[in-house]
Amino acid sequence: MSNIHSIKNGKLHIYIRTDKYKGKLKSDKFVGRTYIQGKQTIKSSGTSNLKQAKVILGNWFDELNFKKKHNIQIHTNSVSDLWQRFLSDINTSTDREARTKTWYKERWNYISKCKEFMSLKVETMTADDIQKTYLMWRLARAKSQSKILRSATISGDLMAISGFTSWCYRNKIRKFY
Repeated sequence: MSNIHSIKNGKLHIYIRTDKYKGKLKSDKFVGRTYIQGKQTIKSSGTSNLKQAKVILGNWFDELNFKKKHNIQIHTNSVSDLWQRFLSDINTSTDREARTKTWYKERWNYISKCKEFMSLKVETMTADDIQKTYLMWRLARAKSQSKILRSATISGDLMAISGFTSWCYRNKIRKFY
């Protein structure tokens, strides 16, 4: 990054990326970078004109701060971003027995092996998404191991996932649709 231009009291940095592909800059467009709601976020202005880029990215920065002020989620979270925080909250909770805490931990140690499910976006995932990722993976895995998957096992897995989505709702990470 060279020639960084800071606006909005130094909270928005505008620059042209310096990474190259086959000896040429990947892009000659200005991008903006800021830190909001605990994470860095970057956006392209779509223009190589600095004056226009400052206006476009300044408006984007203002929109982000409006969302922050009104508690509107800016960043999306995947299941993999949150499942350990969920287990940590359960573990420190006083409204669950030790056996239940262990049950959740064991279930999620297995559930977390499904990479497609873990990459689902928590804010928008649906029951169909869970079926297409986790359940299909679970069934295929049992079949490849020549095992019969009991309905009680699937039911338990879905209860653990349901507990996670309810926790996301209570923590205002997810809304009911």
